[in-house]
Amino acid sequence: MSNLRKFLLLLLLIFTFQLTAQNIYFGIGAGLSNGLAKESYLDFYNIEIIDEDNSLETTEPMSFGSGFNGHLKMGYRFHKDFDFVLEASRFAGGKSSYSKDRFVSDGSVLNERTDLYGNFWSISPSLLFSPLEGRFSPYFRIGPSLNFVKSYAATSHSGTSVDIEILEEYTGDMALGFLGNLGFNYILHENWEFFCELRFHSFSFEPSNGEIIEFRNSGQDELQSLEVAEKETVFKEKISDPNGEVGYTGPNDPLQRLSISQPFSNVQFVIGICFSL
Repeated sequence: MSNLRKFLLLLLLIFTFQLTAQNIYFGIGAGLSNGLAKESYLDFYNIEIIDEDNSLETTEPMSFGSGFNGHLKMGYRFHKDFDFVLEASRFAGGKSSYSKDRFVSDGSVLNERTDLYGNFWSISPSLLFSPLEGRFSPYFRIGPSLNFVKSYAATSHSGTSVDIEILEEYTGDMALGFLGNLGFNYILHENWEFFCELRFHSFSFEPSNGEIIEFRNSGQDELQSLEVAEKETVFKEKISDPNGEVGYTGPNDPLQRLSISQPFSNVQFVIGICFSL
């Protein structure tokens, strides 16, 4: 290619960038979320001792959707009423807890407490519709979400002669979700805008594997003492039943359990700022 052609191509690229850059903006925001969907989950219920002969069990439907969110987004305005927005977000989940108290043979009380929570990264391409122009402009945004989740169960057993702490991690495939936002932009100064959103994020996570990553007995690390069947779990639609032991196929194989669903659907309140080129 001749120098003239290279020069003309460079001018074309610069001109194209200048045209498109005028419609590009970047944003950062954060906010709190509240879980919407609540489901009964595994053996998630409370046991409260009434007296030596009676105890009270209560179910505890739960959600993984409450927590804190941080967001980064890039948008491109291809029409006066429509934007394409690509957003990456990080969710740090709050804990849902349950507790079980039981009498043991020596007459003392054994307490079992479990805290459940989850974190995820989310990527969402979406279409934004903003029908009004001006300093204050409401908008509606909708699109799919691709969610990469890790969830946890932190369990403690405490009593007169028992002090055990366990942390189990759940992993699985990407979870597909749906995101819908209602919000507004307010122009602060030239290229700077304030935005506020009410966001509805809907999805559930189905773990494929669980693994105990911490096991402490009276403060001592005893993770290596666990057999594979005690430490690892695989979740399946159907599980085997050898010798009447459902899900157990041997000490060196992961324990099999039926598939579970962890509800992460939530409503979020987010505020932030945008900068346009």
